[in-house]
Amino acid sequence: MVRLALVASALFLVFLPLSPVFADTGSFPVVFGNTYQINYNANGVKIQDIEPNPTYDELTITVQVSSQSASLDLTIPRALLDSKDQHNNDTPFLAVVDGTPANVEEKAPTATTRTISLQLTPDNKQIEIIGTYIVTPGPNGGVTQSPPSNSAPQTPPLSQMHNHTVSQTSPYTKNSTTQSHPSKVTTKTPPSITQGNTQSKTNTGGNIVFTIPYIPNATIHLSPIDCAVIGAISIVIVIVIASTARKRPKL
Repeated sequence: MVRLALVASALFLVFLPLSPVFADTGSFPVVFGNTYQINYNANGVKIQDIEPNPTYDELTITVQVSSQSASLDLTIPRALLDSKDQHNNDTPFLAVVDGTPANVEEKAPTATTRTISLQLTPDNKQIEIIGTYIVTPGPNGGVTQSPPSNSAPQTPPLSQMHNHTVSQTSPYTKNSTTQSHPSKVTTKTPPSITQGNTQSKTNTGGNIVFTIPYIPNATIHLSPIDCAVIGAISIVIVIVIASTARKRPKL
């Protein structure tokens, strides 16, 4: 009797490593705003946790692998995670296992889900499934961002394109002018500035106003008679200087 028990124990230890690994099929809930169910088919793999990572548009999956030929199939809702190009066509997910890129195979995608398959080994601990879109939870539950649709993106109506707010800022004003339509945007014309010359203008009273550049608020108001007198005196001074220069003896 004792010998029979010893033989049975020995046979159990011999055939234990050869025992088949049974598949485990189920669903793992992921709560991220809403609750999403990720269906799985695990062969020698136990899923311990699935966490969304919106920073990198990925799912981080913690696993425990008990077989050298382990495999894991995951059916991911498109509303939770998806991968598309700029034309809204499906692109492959990226898979990273313990920091190393891994091969991922996709099986029979549908309009609402995508199924991927991975091969794992006993030393694997963490899987990252990276896409181009992940749901964004709202502050009070639900979501604030809709998943990309299966149809091509549509151009917004022309009326919506013209109702946007346009801000125009002039370098000569401190505040910006905001209008509701681009055609109604007004800008303030800057004052003209002539450097190195005196700028003058005639006011409604007949006086001539001379503005001295680089000196703020410095103006000279002269009547036409004053200008005539100044002109005559200038001519006399020019004649006297010319006459004196002509009479100067040459050395």
